[in-house]
Amino acid sequence: MNNMELTKINDILAQLENDKSNSRTHILTLAAALIEWMGFPFAENDKPRLLDFQTLKLKESLVPAPITGQEQLYRLTAEGQPIRIRFAVLKKFDKKIVQYLVDNNVGLTSYQASMRGIKQIEGREPYIAQQPYFVHFITTAKYDRLWIVFNDGEQKRILVFRKRLSQTQFIKILPAWHNISARSKSEMAKLFWNSLDVKEVNKEFYKLIKEQFDILIGISKAQNKDFDVSMTKQFAVRLIGRYIFCWFLKEKEIIPEALISSETIEKFKDSYFQTLLSKLYFKTLNAEVTDSARIETITALDELYKNIPYLNGGLFDWHSEDVLFEILDLNAWLIEFVKVLESFDFTVDESSSQYQHVAIDPEMLGRIFENLLASQNPDTEKMANQRKAFGAFYTPREIVDYMVNESLKAYVETRLSPQLAEPDNKVNEPDVAIKGTLFQDIIAEPQPAKYYKAEIAEIERKRERLKIKIDKLFAPDCFENPFDKDETFKLRKSLSEISVLDPACGSGAFPMGVMLRLMELRQIIGHGHRNNYDLKEEILSKNIFGVDIMPMAIEIARLRAWLSLVLESDYKPADRKNNFGIAALPNLDFKFVCANSLIDSGYDAFLEKSHHNATLYRLDGEIQKLEQLRNSYFDPQGDKNKKEELQKEFLRTRDYIKTEFKSLKKSWNLEDFLSKVDDWNPFDDSHPSSFFSPAWMFGIRTGFDVVIGNPPYGVSIRGEYRNKVVKALGKVPDYEIYYYFIELGWKWSGKNAHCSYIIPNSILYNVYAENYRNKLLENWNIKEILDCTDFDLFEGATVRNIIFLFNSKGPTKKVGYRKSVGIDSFSELIVNPKFELRTNELILFNQNWGLAFKLEKDIVKLIIKVKKNSESLVNYFPHISQGLIAYDKYQGQDEYTIKNRIFHFDKKVRDDLKPWLWGEDVTRYCVNWNKKEWIDYSEGIANPRKKDFFTKPRVLVREITNPSIYAGYTEEELYNDPALIVVLENINLQLKALLSILNSQLASFYHFNNSPKATKGAFPKILVEDIKQFPIAKSFENYQKLFIDRVEKIISLRKKNHDTTSLEKEIDVLVYKLYELTYEEVKIIDKDFWLSEEEYNAIKI
Repeated sequence: MNNMELTKINDILAQLENDKSNSRTHILTLAAALIEWMGFPFAENDKPRLLDFQTLKLKESLVPAPITGQEQLYRLTAEGQPIRIRFAVLKKFDKKIVQYLVDNNVGLTSYQASMRGIKQIEGREPYIAQQPYFVHFITTAKYDRLWIVFNDGEQKRILVFRKRLSQTQFIKILPAWHNISARSKSEMAKLFWNSLDVKEVNKEFYKLIKEQFDILIGISKAQNKDFDVSMTKQFAVRLIGRYIFCWFLKEKEIIPEALISSETIEKFKDSYFQTLLSKLYFKTLNAEVTDSARIETITALDELYKNIPYLNGGLFDWHSEDVLFEILDLNAWLIEFVKVLESFDFTVDESSSQYQHVAIDPEMLGRIFENLLASQNPDTEKMANQRKAFGAFYTPREIVDYMVNESLKAYVETRLSPQLAEPDNKVNEPDVAIKGTLFQDIIAEPQPAKYYKAEIAEIERKRERLKIKIDKLFAPDCFENPFDKDETFKLRKSLSEISVLDPACGSGAFPMGVMLRLMELRQIIGHGHRNNYDLKEEILSKNIFGVDIMPMAIEIARLRAWLSLVLESDYKPADRKNNFGIAALPNLDFKFVCANSLIDSGYDAFLEKSHHNATLYRLDGEIQKLEQLRNSYFDPQGDKNKKEELQKEFLRTRDYIKTEFKSLKKSWNLEDFLSKVDDWNPFDDSHPSSFFSPAWMFGIRTGFDVVIGNPPYGVSIRGEYRNKVVKALGKVPDYEIYYYFIELGWKWSGKNAHCSYIIPNSILYNVYAENYRNKLLENWNIKEILDCTDFDLFEGATVRNIIFLFNSKGPTKKVGYRKSVGIDSFSELIVNPKFELRTNELILFNQNWGLAFKLEKDIVKLIIKVKKNSESLVNYFPHISQGLIAYDKYQGQDEYTIKNRIFHFDKKVRDDLKPWLWGEDVTRYCVNWNKKEWIDYSEGIANPRKKDFFTKPRVLVREITNPSIYAGYTEEELYNDPALIVVLENINLQLKALLSILNSQLASFYHFNNSPKATKGAFPKILVEDIKQFPIAKSFENYQKLFIDRVEKIISLRKKNHDTTSLEKEIDVLVYKLYELTYEEVKIIDKDFWLSEEEYNAIKI
């Protein structure tokens, strides 16, 4: 690679930046340089070939050439090249037009995904069948930058060249492109796609920002004698967040670059931080355009402030920790920090998993701070520094997009699809008799429903027709409304009314994902707003709600929402009267609240259980007044005085309601609520509220339509706090926090609502969660579970995950899933076809749901068949246990006892010592003690177990099962640890008969396809619970002698070291027959089965 050539590209970019004539000459020169850098010749005679735009839609989006008036769409590469590059001049770089341009090539299908554009033929290298456009160069009439768009199926990655090469372009991207013409087409496609992976950009950017964050904390500690680590971290997060916010405003040309560049800071390196930056934050962005503070002469650059709008919202309000502006000298630090920003390209476009800019986009703001916030919490700081995937970490974009899309799609299906009437013993929504009050739903009497069976067929047909349209709407390439007029009206209403809660919102990944997807959907079907700003503001106002226990998380979530809004504004530097065209940002105090999601206030339960009462009517007006105040406060039109008055009025009304509620204190059990109500001040997020109440905080009384998020995990709730959480949400397995968020999802879901979480995969197989899994099937309608066990969703993950979509209208009839066998990534998994398991089938896999989602259908059917007409082994052999535990510090043993294994001996030094078994002493059918170790079976042992487990006739099963189950029989006095599982004799069934089943091929097949630990880690295991639940055919008791005769022969022959293979094969066949397996089913277990079908069918038992 020649850096001189890259310098040449930088020189062209500099010319492009300095040319104010809007000439396309430098853009074409840049395009030619990039094409030649790739190793391809530019167009013949350096003249791009004009192309036919073909469609009217494209014609209207293209800029006509200045002389000919022909719409500017060109081919840039010379004839005869292996790839073709197209160049378009658009009136506006608009996402929809770019997608249309790339997906609809002139005269050819577009270059699509490797599975569509690249042909896969056995015995031949993958190749592109014809010459589609490999890559797309795009500019606008300003000719000030060049976008490059490359697509892989529905996904598009966009890179922009302007001003100068960014660090990523110079070091990583362009070197990867150098002379790619020498490669095959498929290699070029893969190389090009991988070079535009935004993850690498994000990773490098976060690394540098984190370094600057740590340096800032160090400087603060050195300069501030009253250093407070929590306050300083909060100051640092807010300072960095505000500056990056301003950097995006600079991209929109709302803030002049000359005001916040590193060059400017260096010019004023003795005063920039305390004067210029302080004025920008507190006396400009936080001051109305009529505020006298704006015209104070403070800096030499005062002229640059005059066209900067007032933003409202609270982002630039003065906080107590902002006193550090007056104490610290951060000018030198700020120079280096801004140089980091200057080394990366920024974009104001909102990316998605399908449409990614290779630049720092607004979503990156959340990604940075989600990780920085973890370092504020002592419990997660170590994990944050190690880049571990704790539950508080930022969820990858493609996962957010999938969960949001599927949740909204499920909601639309629920709202639009005609519903079957409920049976007569159920009720409809109440026929409201008392309208217009808060209590109308809880006072009115419910009316019975009627059920018409004749309507079912027609309703199902309507559902199918609607589902086709809904699938089209939610497809990534949908640009036109597929619904008719009546359906569109209903859909618009439904989308405008949806309520979505993220109960652990962090820095806002899911709320922002919901906002952007709702915006896209409403743009397709029509929304009636003047512009995107108004549409986004309405969505923020009515549809999105977030809660988090960390104050700074809530602030960053609000910041992220404000940024998304302001980037939709149409900045007008001459319109001072109207705040330069920038609408004052809304207040989000009642949209993102800082609270403990898991603790209830009692207020919502009061509303749900109360009945007709005169006091309720008296209070209703005041409570509705709170709701009106919330709505007014959201958008006070940038009036600071009005905002302050609304705050005071809200608190006055709250106090009045509290006073009035005291009369209901005992009769309505409101003590809990009255003791907590003052703990939430929506205008002070310096500490979290000790409770969360959707009704009190958001005015949501009937539950949310969608609950979505990435709740925390890896925390077992303990101590007094556990008692509070159990009181609010009940008991869950291990008191693990993510189970409580599932309960929370149920609690705050409305009727026929949806809940989607990403949580650890342990819920699929946790031994202590078997009853909980059954409860999920009863309470929820499980629409889909995605098992992502086989790949990482979070970088550096220590936990594997699942993603689920539940509907609150249970019980579950069928569970949707996608097979994950052989899948290496989330993007591969979600394009797999969806299958369904009936609930009665899934219940048979209750030990490990994950296996049901992995296995082939024929294996699932076989496992189900084995379980049917069977009883759990524990019903026949109730006395099953692990071996003894000799050492355990939690039983009070000291370190010396444990380290020196004082109860074990390698010689029999006393007569009372007992033989000690090792795992390897148990082989198939036999137990042969190796005589290497003894144990002192005495009172000092930590957990000795009953002596019967070591002296009576028994079967011993090795815990390690590789490659199959090993079970042996013994009547000798032998002692063992948990590496061996013990099964004692029963009256009706004999152990030797059981031994034949446990050592059979069927048993190993069943175990490896059904049990939680069967295939986990380097040492697969069988657990006590697996043995207890192993299915024993109900007819087994009648055929014991057949098996016992052969087992006794095997044991006898093995003592003489004779081969027993033929007898073991006979037992395998008898076991197959016992469970009534067909020949085809036997071949699933043993592909090399030794009998023919005719021979097998002839055997009877």
